[in-house]
Amino acid sequence: MMSNRDLSQYERNLVCFLRLFQNRPHHLAKYFVDNNCFNEGFIENISKSKKLIDIGEKYEIGELPNIYFTNFKEMLKFYENLSYEYNVEGLDENKLRQELNDKLDDYLKLEKYEEAIKLRDFMIQNNIKRKN
Repeated sequence: MMSNRDLSQYERNLVCFLRLFQNRPHHLAKYFVDNNCFNEGFIENISKSKKLIDIGEKYEIGELPNIYFTNFKEMLKFYENLSYEYNVEGLDENKLRQELNDKLDDYLKLEKYEEAIKLRDFMIQNNIKRKN
């Protein structure tokens, strides 16, 4: 468990802020939307997240299951995959490889290195080769 000393002032304040909305996710979501708290990429990733769509179709908002993690790394991976995922079901393997490689090239050209790293990690995790 992280202590307050391990967090920056921003992180401590953010945790405090989020806890003020405890058990009121609708109010928190409304606050975020009303105050334009998210960038377009984040909004698009959350809106198109297959995992979140599936959870939303399976459960009512008040019935969402609690998610437990065995370690911090597992939690980070879960939430990163929610906001940055690719729908690879039903796609031709060669077409997918080409599209992901093109996207990686675009990120590198635009110097969006964090996005490039995430995409590269996704490709490694799913055994998708980098084009030569």
